[in-house]
Amino acid sequence: MSSYVQVLYQIVFCTKYRHPVLLKSGRQLLYRYVWGICKARNCHLILRIHPSVAIADLVKEIKVGSSKYIRLTGIFPEFTNWQTGYAAFSYAPKALPNLVRYVKNQERHHGRESSQGELLRLLNEHEVTYDPRQVE
Repeated sequence: MSSYVQVLYQIVFCTKYRHPVLLKSGRQLLYRYVWGICKARNCHLILRIHPSVAIADLVKEIKVGSSKYIRLTGIFPEFTNWQTGYAAFSYAPKALPNLVRYVKNQERHHGRESSQGELLRLLNEHEVTYDPRQVE
């Protein structure tokens, strides 16, 4: 029998100290670069991760690769690094339209809710156990 997997993931990570340095003018270039990493690993954005790919390895590859790309191109002059760690949340395939809408409106969400507040809300909604002292 073959392996069949159908799980959507939302992966969340942010810049060091949550500094708002990802200027709107360069985001599309960054998104294309990250999409290229995911495509090469048979993953898709909003991520459907190929069964042979470990989430931690993929996030590391995205963060390391995109950090190098940002420094090489200079598209975000004030970027220093990504924060340590990440969060990953799983969704049923029928949640895809709502998830896409949510991600597209991310900038609007952050006008009402901080990125840290959003992360805490997602952790609670998905019943993830966490140490509040370690949520940067």
